[in-house]
Amino acid sequence: ARFDYLAEQCKAKHKEHLKTIQTTFVQVDEMETYLHARAKPLSVPMVVRVKTGEILGFSVAKMPARGTLTEIGVKKYAWTTDDRHIKFQSMLVGIKHCFAQNITFKCDNNTSYNKWITNQFPNAKLEQITAGKKKVKRDGDKDFDPLFSINNTFARMRHDMNRLARKTWSTTKAIHGLENHIWLYIAWNNKYKIK
Repeated sequence: ARFDYLAEQCKAKHKEHLKTIQTTFVQVDEMETYLHARAKPLSVPMVVRVKTGEILGFSVAKMPARGTLTEIGVKKYAWTTDDRHIKFQSMLVGIKHCFAQNITFKCDNNTSYNKWITNQFPNAKLEQITAGKKKVKRDGDKDFDPLFSINNTFARMRHDMNRLARKTWSTTKAIHGLENHIWLYIAWNNKYKIK
């Protein structure tokens, strides 16, 4: 009950905070986790403001298992729903008032992102990073990850939230529980004060 109560506070604080933002540059990507078993994967699409590192929006979507887990997902769990396209676009629509007219989205070269983003923002600039070229030379001496903001956010979340670690027994048992936990993380990341 306390968890639900705090998550509701985080949502309210976030809603008010978004009214103060007009950003021109964000990074967007998905993090994969699972619900109770690896054959029941979940996708967590997220939008991060590059200038400040603030998390602007997220969603949790079901996705079918892949590879060797495909058959287990279908036969054992009947886990066949893929609502990533719905959740991804609804996430963007929910925070569209934060985006300036000259908004730029930066993401990896997933072909679906081009379609989903341009469906909602046909005039937006889209920069997609080709796989295998994630690190580029900057100033001639250091490697620089062009998707650092979103990748760093995901890495910190996996470190700080046990249920998102790649090898863990602390698995998610309900989607709303994962959503509430992410809301608390957003409050910590964006520096909201809650009681």
